[in-house]
Amino acid sequence: MEPNFERLKKAIHREEPDRVPLIEALVAYEIQSQFLGRKVEDPDLKSQVEFWVKAGYDSIPLTVSMMTPGEVNALANILVRKISLKLFSWFVVVGGLAQ
Repeated sequence: MEPNFERLKKAIHREEPDRVPLIEALVAYEIQSQFLGRKVEDPDLKSQVEFWVKAGYDSIPLTVSMMTPGEVNALANILVRKISLKLFSWFVVVGGLAQ
């Protein structure tokens, strides 16, 4: 299955994509490591992007040094709503999804 970021964009714009977009909020590094056949860790952004593309996901989630797969630290627990809203707004504008 080939990733198609336009598929997600169409779904967000309430257009009909060729299929339901495949997205996931988080996948544990252990699972990414098994899939790629090598160790994937937090600072290894290249391997993380490679995982999402090779696995056929139609989006690549961004973690902002406050969250790792399966864990949310105390600071993130307090700030996650404010930061998430700002990041989503940034993604919508920068990603070209704003109309």
